Amino acid sequence: MNQITRYTLGLIVAGSFNASAVTIAGATSDGLARFDGTGDLASNLGSAQVRVGDFVSANGNNVFITSTVYAFELPDLGPVAAPFATGSLSFTLNTLDANGGGGYNGDLYGIDARASSAIVAADYYAGAADDPAANATKLQDSILTDTTALGVVTSGDIAAFLNAQYDSGSNIGEFVFLRLNKDNDVYPFAESSGYLVTTANDGDVAERPVINFTVAPIPEPSSAALLGLGSLALLRRRR
Repeated sequence: MNQITRYTLGLIVAGSFNASAVTIAGATSDGLARFDGTGDLASNLGSAQVRVGDFVSANGNNVFITSTVYAFELPDLGPVAAPFATGSLSFTLNTLDANGGGGYNGDLYGIDARASSAIVAADYYAGAADDPAANATKLQDSILTDTTALGVVTSGDIAAFLNAQYDSGSNIGEFVFLRLNKDNDVYPFAESSGYLVTTANDGDVAERPVINFTVAPIPEPSSAALLGLGSLALLRRRR
């Protein structure tokens, strides 16, 4: 067997390549998008812990529905249509409020990529029906419930959303947003309730939100195509 034939057969059996799991850290611009009874606004940017649910201040003057919004920068994975083989969000549930989950669950949404990592008022949503906004995609129903164990919470697979946002590399360096919001929009209410979760500003790195993903395997070349190349090389050598 000559050198060219050995090389060709080696390529055929080499198989495909799959990169190790990779982590995208959350941007420290994360925080709340909330409703105060009259309109939406962004707040609590830079806080180590924020709420998914209902908040009433001690004097009762401030009453908010709050949604937590995380921001993540899309990495450079090359001009590939669907580089994310798997993907999931992990964050830390620190505590349930003193009044528990408030009788509602927390849903997970993806918000389309944009150039800035800033959380904006329009990122807010709460409700039993799916968010009708064109830039929002429901990724998981009831990721938070009043029986969710404290500690790290990991979502189901969100690779399809990440691939859509990556857009074959067109959005490299832009930010995608993952939102935790309650599944009702009851307002007003008499007391605080809900889920207290950490942000990228938490002092403990292990508690900060991250996206964990694996890279899609590079397809191996067709065996028939490689044999054809090897045969062509042999013919040229004989000539």
